[in-house]
Amino acid sequence: MEAAEENEPNVLREIITDEELAQIPKELTRKINAHFNAKFEEFITAKAVFETNRKCLEQNLEKAQKQSAEQKLELDECRAKLELAEKTNTELSNNLEEVKTEVHRLQEFVKRLEKENSELRRQRDIVTDETNALQSQVERRDTEIERMRTELSSLSSQLQNAIAVKCQTLAETEEIRSREMTLDFK
Repeated sequence: MEAAEENEPNVLREIITDEELAQIPKELTRKINAHFNAKFEEFITAKAVFETNRKCLEQNLEKAQKQSAEQKLELDECRAKLELAEKTNTELSNNLEEVKTEVHRLQEFVKRLEKENSELRRQRDIVTDETNALQSQVERRDTEIERMRTELSSLSSQLQNAIAVKCQTLAETEEIRSREMTLDFK
C-alpha cells in the first residue's frame, strides 16, 4: 500500500517540510491525501467535461456564427428583394395612377364621342327625313310635270287640230268670199 501511496501525488510534501510532515499522524496524512486525490480526480473529470463542453460550445458557437452569417446574407438578400419589391410596387402604383388617369381621360373622350355620335345620328335622321320629304316632293313634281307634259301634248294636239280647223275654216271662208265676190262681179 505504501507503493501505491508513493505513486499517488503527495500534496502535503509540496506545501510543508518533511519535519512538519513527520509530526502529522500517518492516518491523517493518508486521509488528507485520499481526500485530495478524490477531489483531484473530480477536478480532472470536471476539467475534462468542461473541455468537452467548451469544445462543443466552441463548435456550436462556430456553427451558430456560420448560421448567423448565412442568415445575415439571407437577410441582406431578403432586404434587397424587399427593397426591389417596394420600388417595383411604387413604380406599379405610379403606373396604376397614370393608367387610372388615362382611363378616366379615355372614358371622358368616349362619353364626348358618344354624345357627338348621338348628335350626328340625330342630324342624320333629320337629314334623312328632309331627304325623304324632298324626294317625295320631287316625285310629286315629276308626276305633276309628267301630267302637265301629257296635258301639254294633248293641248298641243288640240291646238294643232284647232289651227288646222281654223285654217280650213279660213280657207273655206276665203273660198266662200271669193265665190261671193265672183258672184258679186257677175
